[in-house]
Amino acid sequence: MKTMKRTMMSLSQVVGVFTLFVFASCAKQDATFECSGRTMGTTWRAQIVHRDSANLKSVAETLQRRLDELDGIFSNWRSDSPVSRFNDSRSTEWQPVPRELAEAVSFCLDLSAKTDGAFDITAAPLIDLWGFGAKGHITTPPDDEAVLKTKSRCGWRKLAVRVEPPALKKAVPDVEINVCSIAEGYAADELAKMLRGRGTNNFLIEVAGAMVASGVNAQGQTWHVGVQQPDAAQGKSVISMPLQNQAISTSGDYRQFFEHDGKRYSHILDARTGRPITHGLQSVTVIADSAFFADGWDTALLILGPVEGRAVAEKNNVSAMFLTDVE
Repeated sequence: MKTMKRTMMSLSQVVGVFTLFVFASCAKQDATFECSGRTMGTTWRAQIVHRDSANLKSVAETLQRRLDELDGIFSNWRSDSPVSRFNDSRSTEWQPVPRELAEAVSFCLDLSAKTDGAFDITAAPLIDLWGFGAKGHITTPPDDEAVLKTKSRCGWRKLAVRVEPPALKKAVPDVEINVCSIAEGYAADELAKMLRGRGTNNFLIEVAGAMVASGVNAQGQTWHVGVQQPDAAQGKSVISMPLQNQAISTSGDYRQFFEHDGKRYSHILDARTGRPITHGLQSVTVIADSAFFADGWDTALLILGPVEGRAVAEKNNVSAMFLTDVE
């Protein structure tokens, strides 16, 4: 029988799964207004504390439009996205890209350097090979030759970025990127920025597993959220923690996978091996000042595993919680 081992590192507050609340405060006449939708193949939801719901519909529409824009930039599934156009190009010259994509790539390349290439956004061909990308699912794992051949196309050092003016450059023509591992966190930060720009400071935002909590709820209390229990029903938490003016994200190997001959193959790939992870680490939760940062690091630490991941987290002062299988 398997049990869960929880390990916390320099972590005062942890979160992974969004919990819905509807509050009203008679004293302040504040209430929680909710809006939600779909983006990036998943869902988003915002809880906004405000005294007036008259403009809620327009706020929700504005947030959705921004999410649609970001999906159009980061998607590997849309042939007209800047990511897809860059992947299809065989030019080794600087190629102009949107600011958002340049920022995402710059952060990811730094993350690759800090994880010795375990996290690598140029692993897009490997993601497709293992059936977790836009080219469709597979039911039989690729052979060693296919993995080695595909892996030879990858490598974060084969990609360069500049933020001003925003552009990407390939060292070799067949480099391809996939930034899905950080897109949800980037989007959550963008929604938070937009709400604060409208003078709204009390809210809780979730884009899939990436969340931003700002201010307090309608009762004037700190937002409380829970960490998803791996392999459990959606919404079942292993721990509940307060979160205020911080962001958090959880990455796990239990949602996307396929099985063959009794073996499970996770969608979390180690770019150094070209294969899915095989260690017993089931999920990593990271808390940070930005969801973008947390969303990248939770994936990176999950790839690294319980031993190497903890060492790298300590070295880079990343607050993380590791959930590991224990037989």
